[in-house]
Amino acid sequence: MATNQEGKHAAFRVISGTSGTYNEDALAAFQADGATSTNFNGAFVEWLQLQTTSTETNINDLQQLFAVQLGFTSWRDVDTFADIDFRLLEDACFRLLEDGTSKRLLE
Repeated sequence: MATNQEGKHAAFRVISGTSGTYNEDALAAFQADGATSTNFNGAFVEWLQLQTTSTETNINDLQQLFAVQLGFTSWRDVDTFADIDFRLLEDACFRLLEDGTSKRLLE
C-alpha cells in the first residue's frame, strides 16, 4: 500500500502530467491549476486558496482546511485528492485507479 505522501504525489502527477520529484510535480500541478507563483511555498499557498476558496495566507492553516474539507483530520492524513476533482479521474488515455496507479485505456 502506498504511503500518504506517495498518494499525494500520484495525484499531483495526474494534475500536472509530469513525472519528476514530489516538489517538481507538485509545483507543476499548482501552476496547472492556476497558481502563478514560481516558488513552491507561494504556489502551494495559491493552490490551497483556490482549492478551498479561502483567503487565508498561513500555509499550515490552509493545509488543515484543505484536509478537513476532504474529510481528513490533517494534511498528514490526506492520501489522495484525485477523486475530488473529476478532471483528475480520467483523461483521454489514462484512468487513475484507487491505489494511485494509472491504467492506459487506449492500447
